[in-house]
This record gives sequence, C-alpha cells and structure tokens, in this order.
Amino acid sequence: VLAIVACAAVVSPGLRRQAYGCEKPVTTSTLTGHKIWGGTHDVTYSHVRFEGYSGSSPNSWTCLYMAVNAGHPGSIHDITFDHCVFATLPAGIEGNGVHMWNSSRTGKTIYNITFRDCWFEPQPRMQIEMNGRGGWWHDVTIDHCTFEPSGSQMISCDMSPGDYTPTSPYGVKVAGTVRGVEGLRITGCDLRGTGAVV
Repeated sequence: VLAIVACAAVVSPGLRRQAYGCEKPVTTSTLTGHKIWGGTHDVTYSHVRFEGYSGSSPNSWTCLYMAVNAGHPGSIHDITFDHCVFATLPAGIEGNGVHMWNSSRTGKTIYNITFRDCWFEPQPRMQIEMNGRGGWWHDVTIDHCTFEPSGSQMISCDMSPGDYTPTSPYGVKVAGTVRGVEGLRITGCDLRGTGAVV
C-alpha cells in the first residue's frame, strides 16, 4: 500500500516554508559514505551534507547506507534527517543517494525514518532506494523535500521474501503474514523534472 497524504505542517514563527519542496539547506558538517547499521535508533542528523564514496554499499556507491543484516541484526528506528543535503555521486558512478537494505529474517525492521526539508541532488540511479530482501521496512516519511532529476526512480520501493527471488504476492513474510510497502508518507515534496508535486 502506497499512501500519499496531505497534512498541515507546523512551522516555528518566522520560519518561511514553501508549499512544495524546500530551499536548499545550509549544511554545517559533512559525512562521506556514512553507514547506519542494525541496532541504531533515536538519532537526528541536522544540517548535514552526505557524500558518497566507493565501498559504502555492497553493489554501488551511495551517500547513506542503512542496513539490517546477519552481521548487524538489530532494528533501525526513529532516525530523522532534518535540513540535510544528499550530494551527487562522482561522474560515471552508478549509485544512489540513500540505500536502505534489510536482509534479516529475524523480524527486525527499519522503521520510523523521517526525511524533513532535505535536498536530493541529481543521482545516476535512485535518490532513495528501499529494499526488503527477507527483511522489512515500514513507516518512512518524506516531508517537504526537493528531488532534483535522477537517472532512475526518485523513490524506489521493493520487497521480496528471498535474497533475490521476488514472488507473488510481492512482499516479505513477517510473523506468518506477507507484508508489503506500508506507511510510506510523501508530503509536500517537489519532484523536479517530472512536473509532479506530492
């Protein structure tokens, strides 16, 4: 289930907020090839520029890699990205801005992830790629973010019960129930180059 919802934004007095997207944030620190492993929770990144480098994801370059797997089996939850920038990868590199990966079969999940007033620079592949390969992710909020044109999907979501074997229904089995894309909220975003705002 993909839910695109509209909701009112609560903004501090004196802070101007655009109807869709955001102004490009001013960042105060930079993280390169940053990884968030299973077991991480209750963290806020504010005004951070995320840049990519080789080796930060198993199959591609990425600015931010979040993973729950056999080596890092705990859930990732309650992570907020506030006024952050996800930088374009170097020329000639096939990769993503953000890659969320869950291959855990222990019931651990990636959930309550929020991108608020973030800017996604152009990428050769996806801006945000969310994969469930035997594991699950849910409740991801993307609020008032700006996405520059991308070589592939701006936001990609997929689930399959095995490592690389999609089946029907397309999803992963959690406690005996097949779960798909749930709780994805996209609000007030500017998808540049598509003519779309959501």
